[in-house]
Amino acid sequence: MSERLYKLHKLILSEKSGTPDEIAIAFGVARATVYRDLDMIRSFGITIGYNEAAQTYYYDMEGKKILYGGVFKVEKITDIES
Repeated sequence: MSERLYKLHKLILSEKSGTPDEIAIAFGVARATVYRDLDMIRSFGITIGYNEAAQTYYYDMEGKKILYGGVFKVEKITDIES
């Protein structure tokens, strides 16, 4: 996993990602790149939502799977340690 994708994952996990424009500025990439990165994460079967009020992305973890660790590995939520 690229370092940028891992950082994006951590921001989404903490629900403090900011808007797509804020992410693009923070990472020094185009907004389109942010959307491609989000699509890459979604391609692993992860559901990502966006909270307009909080201006952050989040993982929809209700019975879903989530990225875990520094590689693209899908685990059950019950297997993830806090």
